[in-house]
Amino acid sequence: MLTIHVLVKWLYDPSSIQWNYFKNGFDCETLAINKADLHALQWACDYKSNNSAHITVLMVIEKGQTVPVERLEKYPIDQMILIETDQDIEDSFAVASHLAEEIKKLPYDLLISGSESGDYRTGITPIAVAERLQISCLTHVHQMEQKEGGNWVCQRKEGRGMVRSFEVTLPALIGVVPSITPLRYIPRHLVKGKKAVLSHKVIAASAAPPPYERVKLTAPQPVIHSLDVSRAPLAQHRILAVSGISHDKKDGADKKKSTSSPEYAHYVKEKIQSWLKE
Repeated sequence: MLTIHVLVKWLYDPSSIQWNYFKNGFDCETLAINKADLHALQWACDYKSNNSAHITVLMVIEKGQTVPVERLEKYPIDQMILIETDQDIEDSFAVASHLAEEIKKLPYDLLISGSESGDYRTGITPIAVAERLQISCLTHVHQMEQKEGGNWVCQRKEGRGMVRSFEVTLPALIGVVPSITPLRYIPRHLVKGKKAVLSHKVIAASAAPPPYERVKLTAPQPVIHSLDVSRAPLAQHRILAVSGISHDKKDGADKKKSTSSPEYAHYVKEKIQSWLKE
């Protein structure tokens, strides 16, 4: 029997996020499973339907955060482990450490997760988890097949029309892309057997500073100035007012201009260099 651990992360659904100009904040934020991780879970369930396997789902959330784990009840999962931590889950290295410490306590053959993240701030790289477990890792895999003798053949696309095959020996961590398998509708009444056992564990933040320096170089966050909500009868006039421009084609008195910063200059320089390389 193959023991499979699926690393699942929760993030906010982009289609559910809306900006409320009256509250000056976000509304309708709903949690959803990362798309690539959901395809990895679907692949594990498809493998279990044809072979003998034990599926364990591991998730890391912030302290006090509530996730709808009932959405996973329709999948034939044997065990779910929910790790709650005081640390910032945007730190992928800290999340990888929590996952690795929990996986070391369990038997495992194959670790699988998504190679892509819908939220760049909460990305859990499979390589970081594999380094702490000291096992082999292969990412961006779009096809997996089991060979005789226990080895696996994984295919990954590289470049235009180029596909490379890798032979992987278990235990290993495989990062997949959404094309690994299509998502299928699974009615709840077709799921046989008992529900997955949910283990909830709380991990306190370490007082010692991390042995590394985390530097984040990303695009500057937008600065939204909520000055006044327009009451104009026409939608075009309301949009112009929110943008800081009056509907009579003159600049509004409350319009503000963003000032350049060293971070913004560094971001523009990196973008120009990437465009020149392309």
